[in-house]
Amino acid sequence: DELDMDSAHVLAWANARVLSAGCDVQLSKFGDPAVKSGVFLLELMRAVAPLAIREDLIKPGITELERQLNAKLAISTAHKMGARVFCGWQDILEARPKLVLSMIAAVMSVDMLKTKATKQDVMRGVERAQVLRESLRASGRMPSA
Repeated sequence: DELDMDSAHVLAWANARVLSAGCDVQLSKFGDPAVKSGVFLLELMRAVAPLAIREDLIKPGITELERQLNAKLAISTAHKMGARVFCGWQDILEARPKLVLSMIAAVMSVDMLKTKATKQDVMRGVERAQVLRESLRASGRMPSA
């Protein structure tokens, strides 16, 4: 059964998972500068596998060292989760779009296998996150895109 999802579905899924986990960092594209801190990827993995990363290990990603530590942690955590990752931590620091897409898609695959999710399940989750995002924006708890 082919899922027939494109990169827009993967991005929407990732933003939805991170938002539903309580993190307001959102990506507008896979090469988004927000990728460089590593925070989004780590929060995504925490949303998929809450016990995979201790929250205190996630650095703000302000300094170059913090970004490197986050990127290295993201790669090792993705491997630990069983995701097949084809990028290095340097690719995260550079926000290389195709490699970031491949990493997020690998994490998505792990999540979908774990939850036995279908494309329809993914799209319902994306729709719920959109409602939550709009509600947070209306209340001023999330900046406008």
